[in-house]
Amino acid sequence: MAATAAQLCDVGYLNMTIEGVAARAGVGKSTIYRWWPSKAALVVETLKSRSMLSPIELTGDSRADLRAVIASTFQIVTHSPAGMILPALAVDLIRDPAAHEQLHALLRPRRESVLTVIRTIAARGDLPADVDAGLLLDIYSGTLLYRVLLSGEPVTESIIDQLTDLLLSGTAPHILLML
Repeated sequence: MAATAAQLCDVGYLNMTIEGVAARAGVGKSTIYRWWPSKAALVVETLKSRSMLSPIELTGDSRADLRAVIASTFQIVTHSPAGMILPALAVDLIRDPAAHEQLHALLRPRRESVLTVIRTIAARGDLPADVDAGLLLDIYSGTLLYRVLLSGEPVTESIIDQLTDLLLSGTAPHILLML
């Protein structure tokens, strides 16, 4: 794992090769392939061994809690090793269902933590009791990923505030009754 992490830091995901990892680790390429069937699987396993997903601490203030979750997700996508290689890794994950599932398993605890925060906010009455927590998470994650990976538009503190307010007010019972 250390050799893979070092290669990722030195050359990035696109330029990383199994040969380079094997050479750095002092083993043959076949040794790597014996344990990991693909570059994507090796990288996901490396990310799993170095997970930096910190626990989410609730403050009791629904807006502050939701904003903190959105801001921390943005930090993960833009400043963590996993986030920085995500664009290139995503392409390989489409072709590698096993590595794709490994990444989902890696992210599952974070997703569950965020879902708990959203359900807690709903239990406080600041979101509808029957809010689809998974959809809400996907909406804000999709917005952040779109801006970071596709549009190139910045994710500023103001955008995080607007997204927080939109999610809280856009799912409010009075808005839903108007639909």
